[in-house]
Amino acid sequence: MTQPPHNKPPHGNQPHRNPQRSNPQRSNPQRSNPQKNRPQHSGQKNPGGPKGPGQKNQNQQNGATPPKKGAGLGCAIVLGVFVLVIGLPVFFAGLDEGWFESSGDSDMTITTPTQQEAADLVAQLAEAEKAHGICYGWRLKDLNDHQSDEPLSQGSSRGVGVEARTCERWAQVEVDIDYASPSSSLEDSAYVRVNTSTDLDPNAPSTVDLDRMGVSTQAAIDDPAAAVGMGALAVPLLMVEAGVAEALPLPEATGAPATAISRPGSDFASNNSGSLIALGIIGGITVLCLIIGIIVRKRAGKAR
Repeated sequence: MTQPPHNKPPHGNQPHRNPQRSNPQRSNPQRSNPQKNRPQHSGQKNPGGPKGPGQKNQNQQNGATPPKKGAGLGCAIVLGVFVLVIGLPVFFAGLDEGWFESSGDSDMTITTPTQQEAADLVAQLAEAEKAHGICYGWRLKDLNDHQSDEPLSQGSSRGVGVEARTCERWAQVEVDIDYASPSSSLEDSAYVRVNTSTDLDPNAPSTVDLDRMGVSTQAAIDDPAAAVGMGALAVPLLMVEAGVAEALPLPEATGAPATAISRPGSDFASNNSGSLIALGIIGGITVLCLIIGIIVRKRAGKAR
């Protein structure tokens, strides 16, 4: 038996290829380009650097805006100019005027009636002595003065420096001031009382009566001169109130009638001149900083 001849493919036809034997470089994914899959070395530098173009592009993509230093620098310059040109002269002027000096507890000076005030007291007390037959006077003393027992100020209806005790019947207000030193823990104190002759002692005004007339302990601490003057004038009125003496006759009105005056001015500016100057300086610096900030923002917006 003869075998049938094998059918050969035509000479020009390409033989059928097995798909498993295709080019490994095209089909095998594990043999891809090693340069593309090679991991980047951790020590490789960023082309843009930490502040290079890459970082700027990333900030722009994230919407972050780099801080503007122009406004802060401008405010610092303006503040320095104001301190040198205005702040220092105002500070030294305040030192000369005593703006920064503390008052009250640290001041141990006791105020006394002036010569004119003492003369006016003598004249008014002399009128009361003529009507009442009682010598009226005052005495102001500093309890911290241990070297001398002499009062700081005294007088009576008989004259400045003349004590009311020289009369047979007398009544005088006595104010003693005890200012504590700034380094002491004690507080300032004062003692206000009325001393009289023996026959007037049962009807002598008390400290409560003096308080009603505005001559209190606190008033004596705040202004000793005013307290002793008011107390000296209050004693004749209190003696009349107690029934010891009769009221003084009212003086007849003389002279031209009173005329209206214009509205008085305010002392707010003069009493607070240092604070007003400081507020003006701070306000000027604030306005200039706002102006500089607006200008810098406008320029930044145009640059974008």
